[in-house]
Amino acid sequence: MLRFIMDSIVYILAPFVFLAYATEALTGFGAALVAVTLGAHFYPIDKLVPVLVPLNVIVTGYIAIRHHKEIERDLLLKRILPFMGCGVVAGTLLFPLLAGPLLRWILGVVVTVFAARELILLKTKKRQGPPFSFWVAGAWKFVAGIVHAFYTTGGPPLVYAVSRLNLSKGVFRATLCTVWSTMNLIMIVIFVSNGRINSESIALTGSLLPLLPLGILAGEWFHGRINERGFRIFIYCLLLLTGIALLVR
Repeated sequence: MLRFIMDSIVYILAPFVFLAYATEALTGFGAALVAVTLGAHFYPIDKLVPVLVPLNVIVTGYIAIRHHKEIERDLLLKRILPFMGCGVVAGTLLFPLLAGPLLRWILGVVVTVFAARELILLKTKKRQGPPFSFWVAGAWKFVAGIVHAFYTTGGPPLVYAVSRLNLSKGVFRATLCTVWSTMNLIMIVIFVSNGRINSESIALTGSLLPLLPLGILAGEWFHGRINERGFRIFIYCLLLLTGIALLVR
Protein backbone atom coordinates (compact mmCIF):
# COMPACT_ATOMS: atom_id res chain seq x y z
CA MET A 1 0.00 0.00 0.00
CA LEU A 2 2.79 2.43 0.97
CA ARG A 3 4.62 1.58 -2.25
CA PHE A 4 1.48 2.38 -4.26
CA ILE A 5 1.11 5.73 -2.53
CA MET A 6 4.76 6.64 -3.18
CA ASP A 7 4.46 5.66 -6.86
CA SER A 8 1.33 7.81 -7.18
CA ILE A 9 3.11 10.81 -5.65
CA VAL A 10 6.02 10.41 -8.06
CA TYR A 11 3.67 10.42 -11.08
CA ILE A 12 1.81 13.46 -9.74
CA LEU A 13 4.97 15.47 -8.96
CA ALA A 14 6.87 14.45 -12.11
CA PRO A 15 5.46 17.10 -14.51
CA PHE A 16 5.90 19.84 -11.90
CA VAL A 17 9.50 18.84 -11.27
CA PHE A 18 10.26 18.76 -14.99
CA LEU A 19 8.73 22.23 -15.50
CA ALA A 20 10.50 23.60 -12.42
CA TYR A 21 13.99 22.49 -13.38
CA ALA A 22 13.58 23.34 -17.05
CA THR A 23 12.75 26.85 -15.82
CA GLU A 24 15.77 26.82 -13.51
CA ALA A 25 18.08 25.72 -16.33
CA LEU A 26 16.66 28.44 -18.57
CA THR A 27 16.73 31.41 -16.17
CA GLY A 28 18.81 30.50 -13.12
CA PHE A 29 15.93 30.66 -10.65
CA GLY A 30 12.30 29.73 -10.11
CA ALA A 31 12.45 25.98 -9.53
CA ALA A 32 11.51 26.07 -5.86
CA LEU A 33 8.52 28.37 -6.29
CA VAL A 34 7.23 26.53 -9.36
CA ALA A 35 7.56 23.08 -7.80
CA VAL A 36 6.36 24.08 -4.34
CA THR A 37 3.43 26.18 -5.55
CA LEU A 38 2.12 23.40 -7.80
CA GLY A 39 3.22 20.39 -5.79
CA ALA A 40 1.83 21.68 -2.50
CA HIS A 41 -1.69 20.91 -3.73
CA PHE A 42 -0.82 17.20 -3.59
CA TYR A 43 2.00 16.82 -1.05
CA PRO A 44 2.68 18.68 2.25
CA ILE A 45 5.07 21.61 1.85
CA ASP A 46 7.12 20.69 4.93
CA LYS A 47 7.82 17.28 3.32
CA LEU A 48 8.12 18.55 -0.24
CA VAL A 49 10.89 21.09 0.35
CA PRO A 50 13.47 18.54 1.65
CA VAL A 51 12.74 16.41 -1.44
CA LEU A 52 13.36 19.32 -3.81
CA VAL A 53 16.47 20.89 -2.27
CA PRO A 54 18.87 18.06 -3.27
CA LEU A 55 17.41 18.12 -6.80
CA ASN A 56 18.01 21.87 -6.92
CA VAL A 57 21.65 21.44 -5.89
CA ILE A 58 22.20 18.98 -8.75
CA VAL A 59 20.66 21.23 -11.43
CA THR A 60 22.14 24.53 -10.25
CA GLY A 61 25.50 22.89 -9.54
CA TYR A 62 25.56 21.46 -13.07
CA ILE A 63 24.78 24.86 -14.65
CA ALA A 64 27.33 26.63 -12.43
CA ILE A 65 30.10 24.12 -13.25
CA ARG A 66 29.36 23.87 -16.96
CA HIS A 67 29.13 27.65 -17.40
CA HIS A 68 31.67 28.64 -14.74
CA LYS A 69 33.38 31.13 -17.09
CA GLU A 70 30.20 33.24 -17.07
CA ILE A 71 30.04 33.57 -13.27
CA GLU A 72 30.48 37.18 -12.14
CA ARG A 73 32.78 36.39 -9.22
CA ASP A 74 33.11 39.86 -7.73
CA LEU A 75 29.33 40.22 -7.65
CA LEU A 76 28.95 36.75 -6.17
CA LEU A 77 31.64 36.93 -3.49
CA LYS A 78 31.47 40.60 -2.50
CA ARG A 79 27.88 41.67 -3.07
CA ILE A 80 25.61 38.62 -2.89
CA LEU A 81 26.89 35.87 -0.61
CA PRO A 82 27.87 38.14 2.35
CA PHE A 83 24.44 39.84 2.49
CA MET A 84 22.44 36.73 1.71
CA GLY A 85 24.49 34.61 4.12
CA CYS A 86 23.76 37.09 6.91
CA GLY A 87 20.10 36.95 5.93
CA VAL A 88 20.04 33.15 6.19
CA VAL A 89 21.56 33.34 9.68
CA ALA A 90 19.07 36.05 10.69
CA GLY A 91 16.19 34.09 9.20
CA THR A 92 17.18 30.95 11.10
CA LEU A 93 17.19 32.95 14.36
CA LEU A 94 13.99 34.87 13.58
CA PHE A 95 12.01 31.92 12.26
CA PRO A 96 10.00 31.37 15.51
CA LEU A 97 8.99 35.05 15.54
CA LEU A 98 8.34 35.92 11.90
CA ALA A 99 7.40 32.73 10.06
CA GLY A 100 3.85 32.84 8.83
CA PRO A 101 1.54 34.18 6.15
CA LEU A 102 2.14 37.89 6.88
CA LEU A 103 5.79 37.87 5.79
CA ARG A 104 4.96 35.81 2.69
CA TRP A 105 2.10 38.20 1.84
CA ILE A 106 4.29 41.31 2.20
CA LEU A 107 6.96 39.74 0.01
CA GLY A 108 4.33 38.79 -2.56
CA VAL A 109 3.01 42.37 -2.75
CA VAL A 110 6.49 43.86 -3.11
CA VAL A 111 7.62 41.39 -5.79
CA THR A 112 4.35 41.70 -7.74
CA VAL A 113 4.42 45.51 -7.78
CA PHE A 114 8.06 45.79 -8.81
CA ALA A 115 7.86 43.03 -11.44
CA ALA A 116 4.78 44.68 -12.96
CA ARG A 117 6.61 48.02 -13.03
CA GLU A 118 9.60 46.56 -14.89
CA LEU A 119 7.32 44.82 -17.41
CA ILE A 120 5.56 48.12 -18.12
CA LEU A 121 8.93 49.80 -18.70
CA LEU A 122 9.94 47.02 -21.11
CA LYS A 123 6.59 47.14 -22.87
CA THR A 124 6.74 50.91 -23.38
CA LYS A 125 10.44 50.65 -24.27
CA LYS A 126 11.34 53.14 -21.57
CA ARG A 127 14.73 52.86 -19.96
CA GLN A 128 14.99 50.37 -17.13
CA GLY A 129 15.75 51.87 -13.75
CA PRO A 130 19.43 52.23 -12.81
CA PRO A 131 21.16 49.67 -10.59
CA PHE A 132 20.43 49.99 -6.90
CA SER A 133 23.00 51.57 -4.61
CA PHE A 134 25.29 49.16 -2.78
CA TRP A 135 23.25 49.28 0.43
CA VAL A 136 19.79 49.18 -1.16
CA ALA A 137 20.83 46.16 -3.21
CA GLY A 138 22.35 44.67 -0.05
CA ALA A 139 19.03 45.09 1.76
CA TRP A 140 17.21 43.17 -0.99
CA LYS A 141 19.81 40.39 -0.78
CA PHE A 142 19.57 40.29 3.01
CA VAL A 143 15.79 39.88 2.72
CA ALA A 144 16.39 37.15 0.15
CA GLY A 145 18.48 35.29 2.73
CA ILE A 146 15.76 35.58 5.37
CA VAL A 147 13.10 34.29 2.97
CA HIS A 148 15.38 31.47 1.85
CA ALA A 149 15.86 30.39 5.46
CA PHE A 150 12.07 30.36 5.94
CA TYR A 151 10.84 28.83 2.68
CA THR A 152 14.00 27.99 0.62
CA THR A 153 12.50 30.33 -2.02
CA GLY A 154 14.59 33.48 -1.68
CA GLY A 155 14.74 33.98 -5.44
CA PRO A 156 12.34 36.88 -6.04
CA PRO A 157 14.08 39.60 -3.97
CA LEU A 158 17.55 38.51 -5.10
CA VAL A 159 16.51 38.27 -8.75
CA TYR A 160 14.96 41.74 -8.63
CA ALA A 161 18.14 43.28 -7.21
CA VAL A 162 20.47 41.50 -9.64
CA SER A 163 18.24 42.10 -12.68
CA ARG A 164 18.83 45.86 -12.34
CA LEU A 165 22.51 45.30 -13.17
CA ASN A 166 21.72 44.56 -16.83
CA LEU A 167 23.86 41.42 -16.88
CA SER A 168 23.85 39.22 -19.96
CA LYS A 169 21.49 36.27 -19.73
CA GLY A 170 24.40 33.81 -19.43
CA VAL A 171 26.13 35.71 -16.62
CA PHE A 172 22.81 36.21 -14.83
CA ARG A 173 21.98 32.49 -14.95
CA ALA A 174 25.44 31.16 -14.04
CA THR A 175 25.85 33.57 -11.12
CA LEU A 176 22.43 32.85 -9.64
CA CYS A 177 22.87 29.10 -10.02
CA THR A 178 26.11 29.37 -8.03
CA VAL A 179 24.22 31.20 -5.29
CA TRP A 180 21.50 28.54 -5.08
CA SER A 181 23.88 25.59 -5.15
CA THR A 182 25.85 27.18 -2.29
CA MET A 183 22.82 28.10 -0.20
CA ASN A 184 21.05 24.80 -0.73
CA LEU A 185 24.10 22.78 0.26
CA ILE A 186 23.83 24.61 3.59
CA MET A 187 20.10 23.84 3.73
CA ILE A 188 20.83 20.12 3.13
CA VAL A 189 23.12 20.08 6.15
CA ILE A 190 20.38 21.76 8.22
CA PHE A 191 17.69 19.36 6.97
CA VAL A 192 19.84 16.30 7.68
CA SER A 193 20.61 17.55 11.19
CA ASN A 194 16.95 18.20 12.04
CA GLY A 195 15.67 15.00 10.41
CA ARG A 196 13.68 16.59 7.58
CA ILE A 197 15.84 14.72 5.08
CA ASN A 198 15.14 11.08 5.92
CA SER A 199 14.64 7.73 4.22
CA GLU A 200 11.21 8.74 2.86
CA SER A 201 12.42 12.02 1.36
CA ILE A 202 15.55 10.38 -0.08
CA ALA A 203 13.44 7.67 -1.76
CA LEU A 204 11.17 10.30 -3.36
CA THR A 205 14.16 12.42 -4.42
CA GLY A 206 15.71 9.36 -6.06
CA SER A 207 12.49 8.55 -7.91
CA LEU A 208 12.32 12.09 -9.35
CA LEU A 209 16.02 12.20 -10.24
CA PRO A 210 15.61 10.84 -13.84
CA LEU A 211 13.59 13.95 -14.73
CA LEU A 212 16.54 16.29 -14.17
CA PRO A 213 18.44 15.56 -17.42
CA LEU A 214 15.24 16.21 -19.39
CA GLY A 215 14.64 19.49 -17.56
CA ILE A 216 18.24 20.60 -18.06
CA LEU A 217 18.17 19.77 -21.77
CA ALA A 218 14.91 21.68 -22.26
CA GLY A 219 16.15 24.70 -20.29
CA GLU A 220 19.49 24.81 -22.08
CA TRP A 221 17.76 24.54 -25.46
CA PHE A 222 15.46 27.50 -24.77
CA HIS A 223 18.25 29.53 -23.17
CA GLY A 224 20.29 29.31 -26.37
CA ARG A 225 17.38 30.50 -28.50
CA ILE A 226 15.91 33.40 -26.56
CA ASN A 227 17.27 36.91 -27.11
CA GLU A 228 18.26 39.30 -24.30
CA ARG A 229 15.02 41.33 -24.36
CA GLY A 230 12.91 38.18 -24.49
CA PHE A 231 14.94 36.81 -21.59
CA ARG A 232 14.22 39.91 -19.48
CA ILE A 233 10.53 39.77 -20.30
CA PHE A 234 10.46 36.09 -19.29
CA ILE A 235 12.30 36.89 -16.05
CA TYR A 236 9.83 39.60 -15.01
CA CYS A 237 6.81 37.53 -16.06
CA LEU A 238 8.14 34.70 -13.89
CA LEU A 239 8.71 37.15 -11.02
CA LEU A 240 5.17 38.46 -11.43
CA LEU A 241 3.72 34.94 -11.33
CA THR A 242 5.79 33.96 -8.31
CA GLY A 243 4.75 37.14 -6.52
CA ILE A 244 1.10 36.30 -7.16
CA ALA A 245 1.74 32.71 -6.06
CA LEU A 246 3.12 34.00 -2.76
CA LEU A 247 -0.07 36.01 -2.25
CA VAL A 248 -2.49 33.17 -2.92
CA ARG A 249 -0.53 30.17 -1.61
